[in-house]
Amino acid sequence: MDVITLPELPPSMSVSVVRAWPDGLVMLADPSLGKAIADFNPSHVVTATGEGLVVEVMPGPLLFEFEDEQEEGDWGYRTVTFHLGVGSPSAVRGVVGDRSVLFDGVIATPSGLVVLSDGESPEVRVPAFPGSTRVLVGALSDAPEPNEVWVDLLPV
Repeated sequence: MDVITLPELPPSMSVSVVRAWPDGLVMLADPSLGKAIADFNPSHVVTATGEGLVVEVMPGPLLFEFEDEQEEGDWGYRTVTFHLGVGSPSAVRGVVGDRSVLFDGVIATPSGLVVLSDGESPEVRVPAFPGSTRVLVGALSDAPEPNEVWVDLLPV
């Protein structure tokens, strides 16, 4: 699996990841903990344990509902944007009033990193806080499978 690791960054930073998530499930966890995160609960957008979380997002690829909309070989990907902020809660709270906080909790981060991954495609490693990290997850309130997610990683 390819790994994209962000370099050491200032105490407050943000990055956006735009890509298709084929199964519509995105994991966020410390890579040193393996895959020790919650089984996905379809009645919640975010399923979490103390070791990580799973976010349900709009799955890609894009499939056409009606045959007349599709020409042979004509298909595309639905993308989901993750806005990751480290050190400042501005990405979820206080910027846009129509976002809902879907999760506010603490996960273990013994290595000081978190991985954003679907378990198959290249993962993105983001600096977190050694030991444990507070995680805020937000999305537009009317989206059961959001196509844009805001994640703040904060010190405990």
